[in-house]
Amino acid sequence: MAAAQPEVSSGQIFNIGGGEQVDVNQVLEMLQEITGSPARIQYGPQRPGDQRRTAADITKAREQLGYDPQTRLVDGLRAEVAWLRSEPAGG
Repeated sequence: MAAAQPEVSSGQIFNIGGGEQVDVNQVLEMLQEITGSPARIQYGPQRPGDQRRTAADITKAREQLGYDPQTRLVDGLRAEVAWLRSEPAGG
């Protein structure tokens, strides 16, 4: 998308993401549901710089490039898990 519009994107920095805001616990819940396996979660003290929530601000990419995410996080995780399961052990 950016490469197809060099007059708009050349020298620019764009945040690219799915437009969803999630926390680590939500991702772990999704992965447990997708894999059918419980995660071994070990909580520790919060460290300086740890993010409680994260999301890419895609406003600039949407406005200048017409960027419109097509894959929801849970669907991307499903595809990643399926791909990992299809790979021979050890890659």
